[in-house]
Amino acid sequence: MDNYGIKPGYEARSEAPTFVGDINDYWNSARQQTANTFQWPVYAAAADFLQSSHGGSFIDVGCGYPAKIGALIKPVTGDIHLIDQPSMAPLVARDFPDYQFTGVDLEEDNGHVDLSGDCVVCADVIEHLLNPMPLIALLRQLLNPGGRLFLSTPERDHVRGKHCNQSPNPEHVREWNQQEFAALLHDSGLRIIEHRCLPQRRHSPILPTRALGLLRPAEFLGCQLAICEHA
Repeated sequence: MDNYGIKPGYEARSEAPTFVGDINDYWNSARQQTANTFQWPVYAAAADFLQSSHGGSFIDVGCGYPAKIGALIKPVTGDIHLIDQPSMAPLVARDFPDYQFTGVDLEEDNGHVDLSGDCVVCADVIEHLLNPMPLIALLRQLLNPGGRLFLSTPERDHVRGKHCNQSPNPEHVREWNQQEFAALLHDSGLRIIEHRCLPQRRHSPILPTRALGLLRPAEFLGCQLAICEHA
């Protein structure tokens, strides 16, 4: 199996268990609650970009349960479009009727999708896919000229250690370190404007950033965010 730039000896999984049919069973109340905290810093960065550019169109690819959008994105723009597997459609229609939704298989060629956005987010999705290349192609296709792509995934070395050869998370097919991920994106026709590590979830503002880094370095540096434009 192609490891898409990951070091020799790394063992990717041969199944992608998060493509599910019964979405209501998968997105139970516990998962919905965590959806409001995990990847919060990624969406906050996207909201900052939208605010600095006076709004624009927003697309969330692999949106999952889009709980954070109401707090972070909707105050900045009302032009919101969600993309995820087709089984998400009834759940989005029920709980988020104001958002537009398109159902696709992220591991297939989606050249037929007729959408574009000034700000495109794909937060911790790519590690769930057997083949990440159709997703990257879709992200490039969706991104308007002059727009920004906010693409995040776990930073393997920070979360697992430098000697990790397979993710212990059964839902992750593979995980990249920062250098491997940068090379993959560069080779795929994206220019990285900024590449930094962030907390994996929202934290209490009582603890300053420096304290979080000292107390929980793996969690604090566990999410790598690549902010990209077209090369």
